Amino acid sequence: MYWIFILNDLSSSNTVILAQDIADYLLAKKVWQYTPTTPNMSKVKNGDRVLIYLAGKGRKYFYAVFDIQEQVKQMNPVSNEGVEWEEDFNRIFKFRSPIDKVEKFKQPILLDEALRNKLSFIGDKKNWGLYFRQGIRSLSEQDYQIIMDSIRK
Repeated sequence: MYWIFILNDLSSSNTVILAQDIADYLLAKKVWQYTPTTPNMSKVKNGDRVLIYLAGKGRKYFYAVFDIQEQVKQMNPVSNEGVEWEEDFNRIFKFRSPIDKVEKFKQPILLDEALRNKLSFIGDKKNWGLYFRQGIRSLSEQDYQIIMDSIRK
């Protein structure tokens, strides 16, 4: 199965954690973390392929790709980075799955109008942002290939 995991900035305590910092943190740890209410979390399985999409002001692009290694499970927080916001983050994102085959794109791939118009899961091309509001959304193999082909250009 193919997925898009959508990240946006996160407000924590008195700070804002940038979506790219969250992505880099999780990719370096080779784990993805989820809140207890993350949509579609129970459907994520070993071997699934995931595209990371960074949303929000000044972004709107695909950032990386990876494979899921195990089904999502609730786990105790693991600390190995020493990031100042890590404790707050682990308190919110209590579920996790190990990831593998991480590829961070050399240049983020902007979800421009030409690419949006090719993707079948975006039914309303004018209000396309509505399709990037949930944390996890499924993706057809065809749409996955369209995105990956644009990344390889």
